[in-house]
Amino acid sequence: MSRTPRRIATAFAPTDGVLFLALWWGGGRSGTLKDVIHLHDFVNRSIPTADELDGGLNRLIAAGLIAERDGRFRVPAKVMRAYEAFRRKRRRDRFTMAGEFVRVAGPLDAVPRRVRVTAADQARAYEEYRDWFEGEWNKLTIGHARSRGRV
Repeated sequence: MSRTPRRIATAFAPTDGVLFLALWWGGGRSGTLKDVIHLHDFVNRSIPTADELDGGLNRLIAAGLIAERDGRFRVPAKVMRAYEAFRRKRRRDRFTMAGEFVRVAGPLDAVPRRVRVTAADQARAYEEYRDWFEGEWNKLTIGHARSRGRV
């Protein structure tokens, strides 16, 4: 991911809440772009586009809802606690709550670009995720077949 000083859209997109929820689901651990895609797929059963990642990550960083360091993303402990308190008060479905939590952090006056996620970056990270997933799936299915005496 390259860095550039250009600015991007300040309005939160509907997908930003899902992106925050995915990173929150990571439990405050930092992760690479591959890990962000993994968590997003786990939470939402979809792969975010390069535009969703590029805009969403930058808006969430600008709002202070996530932190980035050396290409790794995480939800800071302070935000984890704030979201837990928010969830206890709201008790709605997870996507609605995450979207509301993100919108409460706005409006943003400006979003300086802290990271750039290109289509090539997204494709590379998705390929890493796909390779990891296939390896884990193979371990699971081969292990299951062995336990049944089929391998």
